[in-house]
Amino acid sequence: MVLGVLATLGVTLVPAVAATAQDGPALRLEAIPGPGVVTLTWSTPADSRHTVTSYRVERDGRRVAEVTDLSSPVFTDTGLTDGDRHRYQVRAVSTAGEGARSPVTPVTVGPRPGDPPATSRSAGAEGGTERRTYSYSLATRGTITADTRYFAIHVAQTLNDPRGWSLGGSIEFRQVSSGGDFTVFLAEAATVPSFGSPCSSMWSCRVGRSVIINQTRWQTATDSWNGSGGSLDSYRHYVVNHETGHWLGFGHAGCPGPGQAAPVMQQQSKGLNGCRHNVWPVPGERSAAGSRHGVGVRSQGPAVQHSTYGQRGDKVLACDWNGDGMESPGLVRGNEWRLRNRLSSGGPRVTFIYGDVGDQVVCGDWDGNGTETVGVVRGNEWLLRNSNTAGPPVVRFRFGTAGDRPVVGDWNGDGVDTPGMVDGNVWRLRNRNTTGTPAVEFTFGRANDRPVVGDWDGNGRTDPGMVRGRPWLLRRTLTSGPPDQRIVFGNKGVPPVVGRWNGLANDLPGRTINGGWHYRRFAPLP
Repeated sequence: MVLGVLATLGVTLVPAVAATAQDGPALRLEAIPGPGVVTLTWSTPADSRHTVTSYRVERDGRRVAEVTDLSSPVFTDTGLTDGDRHRYQVRAVSTAGEGARSPVTPVTVGPRPGDPPATSRSAGAEGGTERRTYSYSLATRGTITADTRYFAIHVAQTLNDPRGWSLGGSIEFRQVSSGGDFTVFLAEAATVPSFGSPCSSMWSCRVGRSVIINQTRWQTATDSWNGSGGSLDSYRHYVVNHETGHWLGFGHAGCPGPGQAAPVMQQQSKGLNGCRHNVWPVPGERSAAGSRHGVGVRSQGPAVQHSTYGQRGDKVLACDWNGDGMESPGLVRGNEWRLRNRLSSGGPRVTFIYGDVGDQVVCGDWDGNGTETVGVVRGNEWLLRNSNTAGPPVVRFRFGTAGDRPVVGDWNGDGVDTPGMVDGNVWRLRNRNTTGTPAVEFTFGRANDRPVVGDWDGNGRTDPGMVRGRPWLLRRTLTSGPPDQRIVFGNKGVPPVVGRWNGLANDLPGRTINGGWHYRRFAPLP
């Protein structure tokens, strides 16, 4: 029965053969085809694993890779042509010498039988319904001198970038306070070997469910990377993608040819071997990840999405009006609300009257049901509704002072949005939709900055930000202090908006003016 299921999936298993002392460990090789790729996995007898120093992969009798990451005996052969048939073998290199080749494993490149066609699983940037969510926690080891709050934001932006392992929105990576499916460590270089083989103080690595980022590499990149013109910011994206790729089941890849983009699973920290720097998974790696994790691969879409909605003089805001996990634009003209459920240009999906002309407009998930609904602030009185319809307020209370700038967020991560007021650069936040005093008070930014709020690191809690001309200054905690990340997006004087434009865990910047909307979908630039 098991063999029948494997055959249906297009997986070829080759039984292990007996090993002799001179042959070295015997291997059990598995070949999994995908669009343009073949992923190989193998294992050795438990009593031989401590002697293995590397694995050599051969395609059609020619060596294509030497795998030195012993924690992940996986290799993804990319840049192949669907329909071509190849023969693979792997041999272990141990302290006793080079082992015997595994029996030949033939495989035909291309989607496995039963895989849905790629077109049916990827209908564009807003298409596709399949979603897998992986949770991760953050931890440190050793003496850390790097900014851990910046590290947290950057990791979230990397993992949920549509160019990366999110596969355009099919996989969401959500930060949790502890545990999770895997843990991303920022580790002092001297402590990295303590995670076990194959980690060293020189490089980052992955062991089991631990993705370990070497602090020295995080702060300085590598000589090879810097010498070939790579930026530190791009290296940080690369190293998180590379080590997370090991956790997702991928081994090291080789350069597919001179001048081509290096696979993200190539050891680019050490050299390019003729390839070009590339920090995101190549199409073959994305296809293999989709096949491996059972989701479609969606289009990565544009870096910035533009649309037209509304006109000069409208009050604008963005919220998740229909509970689909993605913010979309809304506008208020007088006291008529016009809400749209997509980022593309078009007309309103819902229109209704609420509030008075001159009210400040807000929106939030006031009852924790996953859908954000409308509200107005009149002086210091908050008037909220739990549906996007006309009618009287369902909740009303007083908080703040007339003239303060209202903000809304889930400050404590309990799933319910509650009020905040910003007076100059003094932030006062409350965790209940009732009259009362602030639960949190702190200073951040300057009095003439524009306050914004968002879940910058995908941990389920809303944090503060300030927009100062073109720069965005983001902070990860509800405390006084300097920004944890500085990014640049949009033009000075264009009002900011914030949202989960990719429908994933972390919020990203946007701008809107006179009916033009501009959404940043890729990881922001420093």
